[in-house]
Amino acid sequence: MLNIEITGDPVDHLWSDDPTLPTPAMPAFDDNPLPRRVIDFQGGFNIDGEQYSGEVKHVMQRGTAEEWTIENSTNAVHAHHIHVNPFLVTHINGVELAKDDPRRRWQDTVALPFRTNDGPGTITYKTRFETFTGKFVIHCHVLRHEDRGMMQTVEVV
Repeated sequence: MLNIEITGDPVDHLWSDDPTLPTPAMPAFDDNPLPRRVIDFQGGFNIDGEQYSGEVKHVMQRGTAEEWTIENSTNAVHAHHIHVNPFLVTHINGVELAKDDPRRRWQDTVALPFRTNDGPGTITYKTRFETFTGKFVIHCHVLRHEDRGMMQTVEVV
């Protein structure tokens, strides 16, 4: 048996499911258009046509924000995960989520919808590159997929 005693005053949460109250460090996005990036999860454990090589595939500037659309061109389960930066999910399969939709929230991992006859399943989100400079990875959070090469290195400069 392990007894745990918690003392002190509660600490304010740093994250919120309410996109109008993301965090003190992550203000809400306005309606201004952002630079866009599309990343495609594909068969053969590929992202954008390649398995992981360690090479930097995307470079972002610190202090900027972007809108990313992550595509699933397969009928397999893929969970997109990004290290370092959270993102605010805004669209699923091209349809904007209502401001009060519980799926419109800050995350670091999101399940990608399957491909349909109309094309890839998509998740679109907004993200900022505020505090970190350096390299990190995005990948499928299904361990078997990641281990087989479904990963990319990105860099904030």
